[in-house]
Amino acid sequence: MRTLTFVALHSLALAISGRAWAQQPEPPSAELRIVAGTSGISASSWVASYTSETCDGGKRLASFSFVTRGKKEARVPVGQRLYLLAAAHVEKPVGADDVGKSSCRGMASFVPEAGKIYEVKHDLETRNCPLLITDASGAPLPTLEKHKVKGPCKKAG
Repeated sequence: MRTLTFVALHSLALAISGRAWAQQPEPPSAELRIVAGTSGISASSWVASYTSETCDGGKRLASFSFVTRGKKEARVPVGQRLYLLAAAHVEKPVGADDVGKSSCRGMASFVPEAGKIYEVKHDLETRNCPLLITDASGAPLPTLEKHKVKGPCKKAG
């Protein structure tokens, strides 16, 4: 009887602690809606986040190719500056106006706010292929800074 009571109490304690652990709130975060920077059969692009403009503490947020087009979502921490680096590559066919490969990288940073939604676009077709970050309504961000891609960030990815 004692063994049965012990097993029952132990099982109950595990069940309760499991529920308490599962119900802990997630840390505050913001959502990024990342739009593919390129399209076409020979195009690829990616977006990664970093803790500094020297590409420290990197994490790939989204990758796009012929197979994975469109948009992807990622959750990011809030309250500290987030550095985003985007790279895009398109191989142009022989005989096109611009023969050969075309690629670029763009970097920007901002401070995400809890519960907000941000849209991230990397436009390879525009001169200097900017990395554009806006809030969900399309409004510019007051904390947005553009950065020159240099040093380790030129090789990151």
